[in-house]
Amino acid sequence: MPTKSEKLLADLQAASKHLRDTDAPALADTVDSLLAPKGWGQLRRAVEAENTPPSTSFSIGKTLKVRYQQASKTAGSNLTDDATEGLEKFIAGEFSPASYPRRQAGSGEETFLNVRIPADLKAEAAQVAKEQHGTTLAHVVKAYLAHKYPAPPAE
Repeated sequence: MPTKSEKLLADLQAASKHLRDTDAPALADTVDSLLAPKGWGQLRRAVEAENTPPSTSFSIGKTLKVRYQQASKTAGSNLTDDATEGLEKFIAGEFSPASYPRRQAGSGEETFLNVRIPADLKAEAAQVAKEQHGTTLAHVVKAYLAHKYPAPPAE
């Protein structure tokens, strides 16, 4: 009895032959490209790219970024999930960035925070931020991270 992989290979080979026999050589070539070396890898990258939200980058103080990364990891999360959660709560009216102060220019080393936010959520949150709060998406994300992972008390 053939394994699942052997059956899949045989089915794809049969599909390619059937497509050639029914005057669909372009489709047969597509199936054959999957059967070629590295064909599966190309398909996998295409599927992953289609299902992975684009990277969104925000400037942030380096010290804050490191603190947020450590706190998120300790909480069993990651900054992409935290940013997504914050934007969802923001849109639902469960979080407001109003009390988060903007960072002063020149107040420490700056770096970038890269997160992958679904395009539809990003667009809706950016619109709500601009129209209802007069702020930016970056401000909302950073405010949520500051809210979720507050600075430890000064000693």
